[in-house]
Amino acid sequence: MMVIRVHTFFLMLFRFSFYLGVLIVLSSIASCQKATENALDFYARQKLKETQEYSNALNDALVNVPCARDFKKSFPLSRESFTSFTGKRGTPNLICMAGLYGRYVLRMDVEVTFDSSRTKVLSYGDPIFCLVEVIGISPLPDDRVAITSTSIKEFGEELWKTIVEHSGDFSTVGIELRKDDPVPGFDQHWWEG
Repeated sequence: MMVIRVHTFFLMLFRFSFYLGVLIVLSSIASCQKATENALDFYARQKLKETQEYSNALNDALVNVPCARDFKKSFPLSRESFTSFTGKRGTPNLICMAGLYGRYVLRMDVEVTFDSSRTKVLSYGDPIFCLVEVIGISPLPDDRVAITSTSIKEFGEELWKTIVEHSGDFSTVGIELRKDDPVPGFDQHWWEG
């Protein structure tokens, strides 16, 4: 049987508490560093969108990637951007998003490959489309909003071509959209979801 003296016990307890405190402080620092990195990454991405290379690549994609060209033609007020434009955080994707009838968001993702100047799209993958219905938009205390939504349908190029051939009519592929029931605040916030 091992006997621990009271003095030794308190010393061990103190050391344990001390190391636990150090661990908590270090994890807090790591958490703050990650939050700072994410914020810096966000601002770097925003700055990148202002560059001529980004603008040229986006314009090229909207002309030379057929599904993107059709998306912009079908939904002229759509918003477009790239994920991982530099390729440092994964494969670049072109994202096209459109708000529909004050209630729905259609998103298209297509993988792209750039030339060495990153201003022209050399190749692209198969597009994936996702149609989402926004159920509600609620203000938060810090001037942001919470968007509640539900996914309606994910589909590929075959259904997309049918929708394009019918001037953006989703009912031609069996998807009925409520066209006269907009969600309050949708036009101001749909791209934030």
